[in-house]
Order: sequence, then C-alpha cells, then structure tokens
Amino acid sequence: MEIAALKARAAEVHEILKGIASKQRTTAVLVAGGWRIVGGGVRDLDPAQRHSLLKGEIAAKLVRQHAEITVLAEAQRRGLAPRAIAVTRPICPKCAFEIKVSGGALTSNTTAIWPR
Repeated sequence: MEIAALKARAAEVHEILKGIASKQRTTAVLVAGGWRIVGGGVRDLDPAQRHSLLKGEIAAKLVRQHAEITVLAEAQRRGLAPRAIAVTRPICPKCAFEIKVSGGALTSNTTAIWPR
C-alpha cells in the first residue's frame, strides 16, 4: 500500500466538494482489511462524494465527528484492522491521540500507519 496513492484518493474524493465546504471540511481514507473506508468530518460524505466511491470502498457515517474518528469507528464496527490513513487537512491533536491509542503512528501531518 502506497501512502501517496492514499493521499491522492482522499484529495480526489474531497475535490468533489464545492465552495466553502471544500475549505472547511476534511475527507479521510483508511485502508483496513483489504478495504478503503472513506469518510467526511462532522457532516459525513455528501451525496456526490458517496456516489464517487469505487469498488472496494466503504462510505463511513458518524455525524458530528472528525473524519479520522469516523473511518476508525467504521473499521472497528466491521472488525477490520487499520493499516494506513490519509486525510485532506492536518490531523488535529484529538485525532492524533485516537490514532496512537489504536496502535497507529503518525507519518506526517496528514498520514498515519499501523505497523503489523
């Protein structure tokens, strides 16, 4: 799994947002158990973003949570082990903490991995 490809996919799904939403919202893509889990922060993915998902991608939902928390919660609900995440905005301290608690390690301000 290549982090650059994961970052590119997060950006691609995020770019579907228009206007102020594209500047204020975050999109996350998490690789877990052979799937890509895609989520948006606070308001979840919008309909156009959900429609853009590819085979092997799962839309995560968790209203009023950050995108990182949303995709991690979806992986946990499905019993999938996280492997890597990329987000479109810098990971905040709260999300960084949750990533670390779940066994992940930040690799940049927008990416993290879960070592085996």
